[in-house]
Amino acid sequence: MKRNRVLLAYDIGQPRLQAQVRKKISHEASSQQLSAYECYLNKQEQKALLLQLAPLITEESLLACQIDSRRKTYYLGQAKPALDEHCLVID
Repeated sequence: MKRNRVLLAYDIGQPRLQAQVRKKISHEASSQQLSAYECYLNKQEQKALLLQLAPLITEESLLACQIDSRRKTYYLGQAKPALDEHCLVID
């Protein structure tokens, strides 16, 4: 099944809840930076992960957006182009 590049980012103020969410997401992430994670998930995996996170995210917020790999990527500041098509480098 085809995997899509998905960006997951959260805004969670509670350290304990932040750790729970980070633990669930980091199992799927190919790269991460603070509270932003890049994951390659098929539709079933994405749905399963979001279902796991839903009970945790009640008063906080989590964004999951699919990134279209056919689109041009822009780099700002010290950002570097990806080493290959399956990797995103965040400095």
